[in-house]
Amino acid sequence: MTGPDSRWRVSPGKALVWRDRPLRVEVRRAAGWIAVCGAPQAWEPVLQSHADGASALFPYHDACPRALRRLAVRAARMARHADAGLLAGTALWALGEELLDWQQSLRDLLARCTGRTLRRRRQTLMRLLWVRHLIEHGEDGRLDLATLAANANYSPCHLVRSYRNVFGETPFEYAARLRLQRAWRLVMESGMPVCEIAEMLGFESQSAFCRAFRNAFGMTTGQARQQHRDPGSRMAA
Repeated sequence: MTGPDSRWRVSPGKALVWRDRPLRVEVRRAAGWIAVCGAPQAWEPVLQSHADGASALFPYHDACPRALRRLAVRAARMARHADAGLLAGTALWALGEELLDWQQSLRDLLARCTGRTLRRRRQTLMRLLWVRHLIEHGEDGRLDLATLAANANYSPCHLVRSYRNVFGETPFEYAARLRLQRAWRLVMESGMPVCEIAEMLGFESQSAFCRAFRNAFGMTTGQARQQHRDPGSRMAA
C-alpha cells in the first residue's frame, strides 16, 4: 500500500483502518485479504449510537482480533450476495461496533490531547497518529523531525511536546525503540550480515549498531543468533 509520504506492507494477521488521506492498494501476489470501504456517512449511525460522544474511527494499524477478522469476512460475503441496504443494516453495523472496541485504547488517549472541545482533541489525536504512522513505516529508520512536524501542521517543538504528552515518549524515543525492535528481528530471523543490517536501519557504522544492540538486549548479535539456533544452550538459560 502507498500513501502520500510512505509505502508499506500490511502483514498477515494485521488490520488497517485508514481515513482522510489518499491510499493506493497494490496486490503483488495472490493472498487472502479483505478491504471494506465506505464514505464517512456510512459509519455515522454506528458512531452516533454511542452515548459517550467520544466515538470515532482513527487511522490505526495493529494485530487483527479474531472477532474483527470474522466480521470482515462476513461483510465481504454479504456484499457479494446481498443488497447494499442489508449490508449496511447488519454486517456493517456489527463491523463498526467491533472496530470501536478494537480502538478503545486510542479513545483513552483523548484526555491527554490538547483542545477545549472534543472535536479539537480528536483532531490533535488524528495528527499525532499520522505522525506515529510515518515513524512506523519509514523505510530506513531515520527521523526527520521537520518533515513530521510539517505533516502534522505543528512546529517541531510543539510536535515533540504534544507527542510526549499523549504517548509518554518523544518521536525520537519511539523511533529508536522501533529501530531496535527491527534490529532484533533482522538479527534473529534473517541471515543478513550485521553490516548490512546496520546500513539498512540507518546506523552510522557497524560498531555503533553493535553497541546499541548490546546496550538494549544485553548480548552481542552473535550471541543472539547462537541463542536462536540453540535455545537449550547455557546462553539461553
